[in-house]
Amino acid sequence: GTLTKLSTEVATLARALGNATGVIPAAGADAAAAEFARFLPSVVIDGGVAPDGTASERAAAIAGALDGVTHVLLPASPDGRDLAGALSALTGWGVLANATGAASDGASITVEQSVFGGKLVTRSTFTGASGIVTIRPNTVVAEPLDAAGTVTSRHTTATAVIAPVRTGGRIEAAGAAVSIDDAR
Repeated sequence: GTLTKLSTEVATLARALGNATGVIPAAGADAAAAEFARFLPSVVIDGGVAPDGTASERAAAIAGALDGVTHVLLPASPDGRDLAGALSALTGWGVLANATGAASDGASITVEQSVFGGKLVTRSTFTGASGIVTIRPNTVVAEPLDAAGTVTSRHTTATAVIAPVRTGGRIEAAGAAVSIDDAR
């Protein structure tokens, strides 16, 4: 129901790479979409996915919106990693995980990753024209737009074509603690 700090960082990086659109694959996410539009010129809510939909269902909705898209950027969070794997299975696109930065030359993007505990930085590109990148927390400073972007809605009936992972239960996190990703 709310936008994470990491999502605003990913949106800022996506904007720096070129024409970017945010997709929220969940019904009833109007407040999050309005907040997301502060960081992206265009945001689409896909109301065809239940708010508690699986990564497979969310990936199917996103895959249905990839016409003309070359790269997908996602947060390197547990949900983002699940979504990246499901989206990769549906599209056949490669994944570069835990990126600390990315740059575009107009035709492709180069992804930076920190390895060996930060002792080395690697730079990688995709062998194909398309790919999925997960972005680590606190590697980009989130910068809102001068004026909020637009929010549009669509309703896909895409069904997941990969078997979903069965959820045995959900445990709500206790309230006041700071996210480990946001800790100093």
